[in-house]
Amino acid sequence: MSTKRIMLTGGRAPATLDLARLLATVGHIVMVAESQAPHLCQYSRAVAKSFQLPAPRFATEAYISKLVQILIDEEIDIFIPTCEEIFYIAQFLNQFPTTCKVWCEPISRLQTLHNKHQFFQLVQSLGLKTPYTVQIRSRKELEQTIEHWTHGDQIVLKPTYSRFGTKTYIQSSQTLIDKAIQPSLKNPWLVQQWIDGQQFCTYSVSSNGKILAHADYFTEFTAGAGATIAFTPVMNREIEEQIQYLLSSLKLTGHFGFDWIVSKEGKWYLIECNPRLTSGIHLFTAQERIDRIFCGEQTMQICYPQLSTQRSLKLAMWSYGLAQACRSPKHFQHWLKAMWRSKDTLFRLSDPAPLWGQIRCLFSLYRKSSQQKLPILDTSTYDIEWNGDNR
Repeated sequence: MSTKRIMLTGGRAPATLDLARLLATVGHIVMVAESQAPHLCQYSRAVAKSFQLPAPRFATEAYISKLVQILIDEEIDIFIPTCEEIFYIAQFLNQFPTTCKVWCEPISRLQTLHNKHQFFQLVQSLGLKTPYTVQIRSRKELEQTIEHWTHGDQIVLKPTYSRFGTKTYIQSSQTLIDKAIQPSLKNPWLVQQWIDGQQFCTYSVSSNGKILAHADYFTEFTAGAGATIAFTPVMNREIEEQIQYLLSSLKLTGHFGFDWIVSKEGKWYLIECNPRLTSGIHLFTAQERIDRIFCGEQTMQICYPQLSTQRSLKLAMWSYGLAQACRSPKHFQHWLKAMWRSKDTLFRLSDPAPLWGQIRCLFSLYRKSSQQKLPILDTSTYDIEWNGDNR
């Protein structure tokens, strides 16, 4: 194996930290470029260098210009965007050095996966099952849609562009709609059929539509409405076959997270796609050698995590998970098991600083949250989120 010089973005994310560790453990030189300061990865021994960038959402050209120059100066072999800055990077792929492998599809392809309405249309055209969904562009259209709703009493309301399940409303179709929901031409929303069942998440790395690494895990404890914070792997061939069909049909290269719900009748519904690094990376260890995939080495078999691996974000399990656990004795029992059996995703005896660095990062986020008058989850992606052409 030859040592590669690898650049990651999204240093704020625990998933990026885990990927950096997986790459550095086997000898690669890992660097991180990030617009948020402080960020989690800057505390890690796995990261050789950390670079500060402008915010891609508000200074896109400056962000791309500085990033490209860093890749050239540091002679980077492989560049892996990890968070929503990938959508800004995808618009300027022709500016990146040809000597550097960029794990990113063009924006024309990522847009279809990130826009929830376009994604549903794409999935349905391929014959996969999704909840019945209507896109709405005005308050009047919203009220008319709900007035004539015939797809069950419960409905889901969410923006066409969103993340972490924020701004998602689940309610009766007979209940008055919150005045905060104001769909428009620039900010359309979705009215979606509610599927009662168990939610699952998947993470896949693919090259030209072929799955090279794959993880399934079910969702029970979350930060907010959507971001999973406890990770227990499962093996579900039916989901994997559907993902392989989807990725191969589109010949996609990159890493892709999918959210699913299996109904009480056993039917699988595809809920959304995150065309970037997701928390499924937490389930992989150095033993599986997922680094070989990103470095372009030939692998004969799909890389799976061990089913015995359990991980959780312990601080989030205390701050978010405990409140969810108190809903019932059964949930509390599951929370105790998750806390006892899982290892913290941040703590490593050989790399302890990120565990304490997260405290400084959280204090910084709380301060920005107060200044911007936004929930902390929204604040965590405020400078990188991509909402189509509307920033």
